[in-house]
Amino acid sequence: MSTIPPEQRKAQQDAGKDDLVQYVEELAGPEDAWISLTDAARITRTSEAMARRWVTSGRLKVKKEPVGVPPRTRLVRMSDVAAIRPIVDPTAAITGDVRKLDLPSIPRQQVQIMEDHQRLTKQVQEALDASQQHATETRTALEQFAARLQQQEEDLRRQLSMQRDESNLNGGVESQAPVGQTGMQIAL
Repeated sequence: MSTIPPEQRKAQQDAGKDDLVQYVEELAGPEDAWISLTDAARITRTSEAMARRWVTSGRLKVKKEPVGVPPRTRLVRMSDVAAIRPIVDPTAAITGDVRKLDLPSIPRQQVQIMEDHQRLTKQVQEALDASQQHATETRTALEQFAARLQQQEEDLRRQLSMQRDESNLNGGVESQAPVGQTGMQIAL
């Protein structure tokens, strides 16, 4: 029979369990996510007790600092859960996007965002330059078209004026002849 008090025995057992727990601080890749032990159990259709046993046996790595209020929720990587047991229903997870936050990857994400921003800014500037060039070309083409129309209008006015002049000359001779005939008829 052991003379160790039960509290001390429990502490020793817990200390032995902590030795098997493995910790992880970063996600395995860009498509990986942090999920709670509850979600790990839900998406694999196992019990939460089973998920906790995975952690205490060292099969499932856990994030060192728990989260939540109070901080009791332990997070695990979805990729580690999938390595232990297939994910049956990924929609069964109740963890929101807040828990998927990966603080160590923020600098990498920020660099990616800055590169994407520079690339998009360059594309927008190229589109603006192309638009301005197109506007300039269109304006020049419209000015040339307007100049041609004005030239054609002047040509048509001259032609119309010449036709009127011819018409007046021809019309004046024709109209004088009948008047003369009428005048001659009256005179006779």
